[in-house]
Amino acid sequence: MTVKKRDLHRSQVEAWEKINTEGLPVEEQIELFGKAFYAIEKRTLKTLSSVTLQVVLERARLQSVEKFPLLSVVKLESGGLGFAGLVRNAKNENAEKLIEALRYFLVELLNVLGNITAEILSEPLHKELHKVTRDYQQSKEVDEHETENIVESRIFRQISSGRKKPERT
Repeated sequence: MTVKKRDLHRSQVEAWEKINTEGLPVEEQIELFGKAFYAIEKRTLKTLSSVTLQVVLERARLQSVEKFPLLSVVKLESGGLGFAGLVRNAKNENAEKLIEALRYFLVELLNVLGNITAEILSEPLHKELHKVTRDYQQSKEVDEHETENIVESRIFRQISSGRKKPERT
């Protein structure tokens, strides 16, 4: 990845952070970063498999832990990243260092995703990041686009297995 692309991811994260985290207590900032990670994970799943995403999350997490050991309490769980340990430890950590670590981790995740997709996902992921605000509500419901992908996947499997293509309703 070129420095230019890395800087683009960093500038997007910093712009998002400046708008959304100012004046928030550190615990709420951690929660907001958690929502940002969740939104990026959810958007990524529209393109990449869950297995690929898990590998990417773990790689970005491990690279971030090398630079910021305090992130070792962030866990990769079946539903994505778990920040509960970080929230619990927030009072024992330097707030600026903690937010710097989360910023680095988010940029690292965008860098890895950009690298493996030849930056095709970068713009949609930046847009998704900027949708996350203090009032952002996470939705675990399957959206219309995901439903369409599921239907198309089933149709593909049926065609591949030699069964007749079903009628779409």
